[in-house]
Amino acid sequence: MFLGNYYDTKKRQVNSQPVTLQNGTKIEVYQPAKRALKTVLLIYGFSALGETDPRMIRFARNLTASGLRVVIPVFPQLKSFKLDVTEIESARECLRYVLKEYSEPLCVIAFSAGGSMTLRLSGESEFSRSIQLLMLFSPVYDWRETLKRIYAQEVTQEKINQDPDNLIWIQFVIAYRSWQEIGLSEIEKETLQHYLSRYSIGLSLPEKILFYNQSIQPRLAAQNIPFAEDNPVFDAFSPREKLQSIQARVLIVHDANDPVVLPSQSSAIAKGLAMRNPLNHRLLITSALSHVTIKSVRRWTDIIQMIDMIGELYS
Repeated sequence: MFLGNYYDTKKRQVNSQPVTLQNGTKIEVYQPAKRALKTVLLIYGFSALGETDPRMIRFARNLTASGLRVVIPVFPQLKSFKLDVTEIESARECLRYVLKEYSEPLCVIAFSAGGSMTLRLSGESEFSRSIQLLMLFSPVYDWRETLKRIYAQEVTQEKINQDPDNLIWIQFVIAYRSWQEIGLSEIEKETLQHYLSRYSIGLSLPEKILFYNQSIQPRLAAQNIPFAEDNPVFDAFSPREKLQSIQARVLIVHDANDPVVLPSQSSAIAKGLAMRNPLNHRLLITSALSHVTIKSVRRWTDIIQMIDMIGELYS
């Protein structure tokens, strides 16, 4: 995930300490060897492995080795590719804990679904003046609009051939969220979960295509999965029209070709933030990313901008 793929952590084996908060929320805390410069909250999005994703662990260890304390909340529903309002309260409880326990400035790095939730909470009066910096990767502005488009899109073989990695991932997630409706067995569901957990860390493209063609595409084609457009959870997770109270500096990086979360979502966030303070945010839309993971280091100007954004954590 992000820079976690590119840094060598053989000499940076910082282990996390699990903590359970009063409401039962679990977090993983990575402590630096010396006094922390700042505390960084790392919030993942839809991720089968979540806090145990090797890329997330490498990223956390690198941040910790550079003098930052890192806290990763555990979100079981996000790990199941679901939005659940109970996890917004878990995130609130985590923020309260961090602000109470640690005196250093607080920054948040969040990915996709985690980014939309972070923006939503950062505008609440309890936290709006307590968070110094937000760095978001491909965040969602409007969940209802995003999911309605994803569920409605026609997935043809031609489209799959053009962008197999991202489009097959979307279909895997839709199938996993609706495994009973499309008639997957428990064994098939477990296999799908295993594929999702390995999707970006070892699962080959031929394996993805074969499983999609044999087990997922026929089931999805046979069922019209309904989209519950009136579900209030979409409003709860969306920062749409809720940006005016955010005081933190906001840095946004978005995949220019993201078929999951369109870059227009981040553009809408930037537009909303500009109405508050046009000088207190940065937006980089780049093809160096594949959703939230760096796919090309050849776009040096964009990579340098991302490194400069990371550098703001230390300023």
